[in-house]
Amino acid sequence: MVWSAGLYRIYERNPADGPLSTDAASELILPEDQPLRIQAMTAFAAGDTADVTFRIRVGERVKHVRSVVDAVRDATGRPLKIYGIVQDVTARETARVRLADVERQLHEHQRTLAAEHRMAMRLQQIILPIPDAPVDLPGLRVAVRYLPAERASQVGGDWFHAAEVAGGGVLLAVGDVAGHGIQAATTMAQLRHALAALAVTTTSDPAALLGHLNHLLCAGGVAADTATVVIARYQPDSHTLTWALAGHPAPLRTRDGVTTELPRPRGPLLGVLADAEYENASISFEPGDLLVLYTDGLVENRTQGLGDGLAPVIATLNRITAAGSPQPLADLLGRLHRANPDDDTCILAARPLPGRVPAPPTDPLPGQLFQREFDLGSLVPLRHDITRHSADAGLADAELHWFVTAVNEIITNAVRHGGGTGQVALWIEDGRLYCRVADQGPGIPLARQRTDVRPAPDSLGGRGLWLAGQGCESVVIDSSAAGTRVTLSTLIPGR
Repeated sequence: MVWSAGLYRIYERNPADGPLSTDAASELILPEDQPLRIQAMTAFAAGDTADVTFRIRVGERVKHVRSVVDAVRDATGRPLKIYGIVQDVTARETARVRLADVERQLHEHQRTLAAEHRMAMRLQQIILPIPDAPVDLPGLRVAVRYLPAERASQVGGDWFHAAEVAGGGVLLAVGDVAGHGIQAATTMAQLRHALAALAVTTTSDPAALLGHLNHLLCAGGVAADTATVVIARYQPDSHTLTWALAGHPAPLRTRDGVTTELPRPRGPLLGVLADAEYENASISFEPGDLLVLYTDGLVENRTQGLGDGLAPVIATLNRITAAGSPQPLADLLGRLHRANPDDDTCILAARPLPGRVPAPPTDPLPGQLFQREFDLGSLVPLRHDITRHSADAGLADAELHWFVTAVNEIITNAVRHGGGTGQVALWIEDGRLYCRVADQGPGIPLARQRTDVRPAPDSLGGRGLWLAGQGCESVVIDSSAAGTRVTLSTLIPGR
């Protein structure tokens, strides 16, 4: 028997002592690996190559050794010369065992994460049940899609609300509480339930509701977090959408295949300033239009801001709605892809249901005061008539002055920018005095339809709408390339 220098190193034996005998070498194999040696010897005796890996104890160390034994045999199969190769594979086997252990730990970790994620999703569904199909509310069809964060195993703070309110209107809301986990989920649930209760018992005005929610957060009435919210109220009888923001992305409205970001009325996020003030904005929302409320996960991530993420969302909405017939809301929501998979995202889409198109009452209905056409030459007598009818309806002093001033500004705008002629109607409904001014001009750009921002002294436009917003309870603007319709209203004292 001849050993190579490498074999002496494996067995840590002095070459001067010569090779170990077969029996002595076999005794170094660990008892639990002896069956492997016997199996290899049996295979070799049958004429096969013996290839086995086993462990040996050399001093205080245990080594993994691979032994490959073959032979030159005669015609009967009897070995004439035996060759053996022995390798120290301790490093390889140790790495294999460690890798298997790491894979086991990783698999266990993945199972734990999956279980936590499933538990988080079940908790999320309990706190925030998402309807499986669109829901029909008075004059409005609403669909919601919730996308949980892909890597988060905690519940998120995104939420929504959609319910009927007194007067036949619909209240919509989408909010986002900072952070994840139990605290964010607790705040989310408390805000959602508080909004539902306030809308029934106190008010359905979006700005007023945000004020109440902000006081609740700042006073410690719910878990100490900050939150962003958009609240919108839809009035189906007038097709009016009124909304307010608390540091939240502005709603999107799609009309005739063109999606625009709606104006942003003033309003900081909730839970920061106890004396924060919130403002409303209003716009027409007609059958065929589409409204989208969403949280920032749809448009923002670490590498891009809201503006960069908003462009593909708008492009998708334009492409879908320009196709012709309205796409089902659930299918439409399925086409929207969020910008940040690490953040949960809530998307609410709403579309008015076909119904009565509001119009001023016509004779002989008792609410009608008058309805006529006008041009530049009739502005002065028209103002006198509006003043007289408004006074007869019950307006006086400052209320009368502001309402007539607002109507006069809108009529003057129609003459100057709306083609020189128009139609005006004045009527009473539900204790309010309404005036609607319509023209066939080129329309007012959406960016200039704000009534809550006073124009700069050197501004070329916007003063009329701003004055109208100061003198009226509500100003609803419906403008397109086919013309503009502005509806003003004010509360009649004592009615």
